[in-house]
Amino acid sequence: MASLSLNSNSSRFRILVLVTDTTVSLQFQDHNLKPRTLNRNIDENIKKTITRITKIFKQNKTQIAIELHDKGQIQTDDNITILQGFTQATSLHVLYNQQKEMIYNIVLNPPRIEHLRFKTSLPPTVGWPILPEILVHNVDALIWNWKINDITVDNTSGYYFQPKKIHIDNNTSSNNLTLTCVPFNNNTQGEEVTLDLGNIRTNPCENIHIPSIERAKHYTTAPTSLASTRIMTYNVLADHCCTRSFKSKDGALSHITNQEHWNIDHRKQILLQEIISTKPDLLLLQECSKTLYHSFLVPHLKLYGMEGILDLKTTGQDGCALFYKTNRFELIATHCITSKDSAKARLDPSMFATNINEMQKMNTIFQIVVLKERKTLKTLICSNSHFYYHPRGEHIRLLQSHLLLMETDNILKQQDVDCAVFIGGDYNATPETASIEYLRNGTIEQCTMDRLFVAGITTEGISTAEKKNTESNESS
Repeated sequence: MASLSLNSNSSRFRILVLVTDTTVSLQFQDHNLKPRTLNRNIDENIKKTITRITKIFKQNKTQIAIELHDKGQIQTDDNITILQGFTQATSLHVLYNQQKEMIYNIVLNPPRIEHLRFKTSLPPTVGWPILPEILVHNVDALIWNWKINDITVDNTSGYYFQPKKIHIDNNTSSNNLTLTCVPFNNNTQGEEVTLDLGNIRTNPCENIHIPSIERAKHYTTAPTSLASTRIMTYNVLADHCCTRSFKSKDGALSHITNQEHWNIDHRKQILLQEIISTKPDLLLLQECSKTLYHSFLVPHLKLYGMEGILDLKTTGQDGCALFYKTNRFELIATHCITSKDSAKARLDPSMFATNINEMQKMNTIFQIVVLKERKTLKTLICSNSHFYYHPRGEHIRLLQSHLLLMETDNILKQQDVDCAVFIGGDYNATPETASIEYLRNGTIEQCTMDRLFVAGITTEGISTAEKKNTESNESS
């Protein structure tokens, strides 16, 4: 192939060569400045690759030449692969329309950002932290630059930024926030990526009193032993529960009138504020979705020294999550079992057939985590669960309490050392109910059972009124 030389119509571009175990990916702009990506097998003959590049330019007389380091151009008798060629290449020349020339610099495995994004339906808000998602390749350093109205913000902390009141200029209608990120590898700079986040708004919760902010004033010293461990449990309300039935006039959450409060992007920021203010050593969450856990809670709580475990219900939509302070605890083991599997394993079918069948309809899980305190080396077993919700389901919650204690006791017996045990979660029960009494005492008073029966519920879950109607129908 003839050598191609520079002329007045030539220009210099870059072609990114990304090599994996199986493919070579070429990323470049064509003669119309349209981004192109060509993915080829690493064993493909480079002459075939040149033919593919020629077709991209859609010119019958296009000529392609590849300059190799210390070897000149690829010759017609060269029998090398695309991997061998582009790992030795220094430039690629394209001559099209007989006189127009484009010269590409070869950049092999450059540091690059595949994507940089911040997924939210709400604009940046004063007091709400911003932690973008980023995916990089061949990068050992990143330079972050936050700007408001094209002016760099001082005292930013890298990839994490929290807008403040001072960042809002009340004299202008625009407080546009942008983030620019530049990747590096061994002092080699990759292409920068810019993310436009929109105008910063004032905090809609600024004048709302949040009790945890006041409580936080008393949390000035950190607990020093298991005897003073601070544990927080919270039902965060799964996003799929924010449905029309819940919002309806007679729905469980009909008292929430501000539509923005239904938005998970709004609620998760308030939740984070509550958690940070409470400063827990252990955090137990219920109705925690996969998206909320992985994309928001894990990266944000990691900044506050916490790591977590998520176990989903049988529906797969949400479940129980437990976070712990890594400077206080070491994770030893995690266990999760559904209430239906627990009932099959723990209950005698000859005596509890009805109860076992009822448990098969439940999607409840029992999350049990074993932790070791780093300072004292004491072991803590922490159980987390979300019991059945229905007001007439006290018998089911009672059975779930029994199964949860049995599963926790089973883990306790597997430990070689003395352990402290904490049972937490959302039990959908008030202190005087049978399930709470059983969790506290391990037994139930007869008066509690009598109260259940008078209320119209037996231990089998059949209302006494329904039972009477059934007997009356059968006798007639």
